[in-house]
Amino acid sequence: QCPGSQGRPSKTAVPGADAAVERLVELNKHHPALLAYYTNDEGAPSECTRARYRNLSAWDGSHAVLQVTIGEDEPHRAGNCADSASECMDDFARYEDSTDILGVDSYAFSNWSTRSLQHSRANAAPTDPNRRSDMVAEFRALAATYGRAGTREFSRRKTNLCVTQIHDGKNYKMYEEASEPPFAVKRAMAFAAIVAGCQNLLLYSFADIFRGPGDRIDLLTNATVERRLSELKMLGRELQELEPFFLAEESG
Repeated sequence: QCPGSQGRPSKTAVPGADAAVERLVELNKHHPALLAYYTNDEGAPSECTRARYRNLSAWDGSHAVLQVTIGEDEPHRAGNCADSASECMDDFARYEDSTDILGVDSYAFSNWSTRSLQHSRANAAPTDPNRRSDMVAEFRALAATYGRAGTREFSRRKTNLCVTQIHDGKNYKMYEEASEPPFAVKRAMAFAAIVAGCQNLLLYSFADIFRGPGDRIDLLTNATVERRLSELKMLGRELQELEPFFLAEESG
């Protein structure tokens, strides 16, 4: 990933990175499990992401490039947000020359404790402790993002994606006091994303189904894994049944 993303928080470029990425592309571009190249996790578009996009498109024209953004907690936007969370969400137009697919990480309110709401990432300013984080605010932020002219124009030419974070926050040390969203919240997150204007939905993540709190496998039970899988199957069936409605063109 490019410097400045969550996977590479340092802003220092790695010598030889492009050559290393090209070798990885050559090794993997024909692998049947490859879906897309992920180049930027919750970071700002940059000359690195633009150059990486151009290179990947030249090295492998058969696979898309994927990036994910976020709202007020994104490092490059921290401290520059208005009071409304929707003002902190990105206009997709900024990513036009950096990616084929752009996603928005959407977090459930139950995944955020009071402590984690005030949590400051190492390269971000502290979040306003008085700002509410709930499903209503999250939906308003998503709707505002997907409703922007730049985002709509991006989505006509490229692909948007909503990455709903359905995992237990305790799987990640920075949110150790958080909790796993109940099924009703997972379901609400998925439908809220679609109503907001999301073209595609990705439930994050498969790996987290098999993780215990704090990544302790000894705290994970078979019953928990089966419940999580069962919930995802129920949600998948419901979304599939409604697919004709979601894809129908407006009339009248």
